[in-house]
Amino acid sequence: MVSDNLKRGTLELLLLAQLKHRDMYAYEMAMEIVRRSEGKYPVITVVVYPILQRLEKKGLVTSRELITKENRKTNIYHLEQAGSDYLEEQRKALSFINDLLIDFLVK
Repeated sequence: MVSDNLKRGTLELLLLAQLKHRDMYAYEMAMEIVRRSEGKYPVITVVVYPILQRLEKKGLVTSRELITKENRKTNIYHLEQAGSDYLEEQRKALSFINDLLIDFLVK
């Protein structure tokens, strides 16, 4: 199981990473994280919305409102170039930290 502290620091990146491939709904992103982690990284959708709003304020993602078949309003999210750049910066930083941890933990 992933600790809450570690989860808080990674969920933002997992959401951005999902949007690299296509635009998605918040619920869809949450379920995909759960699916790909085989349930070891549970995500509650209500936690995802404030993170997406924060990412939108930073200009990393945008959203557009859609009307569903059931006549309900929903948002679909899109990764902006700034979000893609940020994600790549964070990937490099995490790769460095991962290598450093492995080096310290193994030796």
